[in-house]
Amino acid sequence: MEIPDNVVGWTLGAFGAVVAWLVRLEARLNARPTRTEQEKIAAQVAEKIDSQFNELKRMLEKQNEDTATHRLLVGDALAGIREKVAVLRDRAGDDPLSETGAHRRRL
Repeated sequence: MEIPDNVVGWTLGAFGAVVAWLVRLEARLNARPTRTEQEKIAAQVAEKIDSQFNELKRMLEKQNEDTATHRLLVGDALAGIREKVAVLRDRAGDDPLSETGAHRRRL
């Protein structure tokens, strides 16, 4: 019995296509990181995120300290202004409990 060349060609072509697909599949599977490599990468990412979080925390703490210092300075300045206003009102004979100042009553 004779096997036609056409059937042999198609059979070898199909077999070659299946082998090529399997080779490509193996290459893709081997290209993926293994479990230990994935754990290593995850540990590096977690360390980097932790360091960034700590840096943000330090920045917020510094900002809070700066805000507290700023509040103290503003509070001291306002106390000085209130003291000067009280002295000026006393000199002008203004009643600090009235809602309008002496300058408004004269108008």
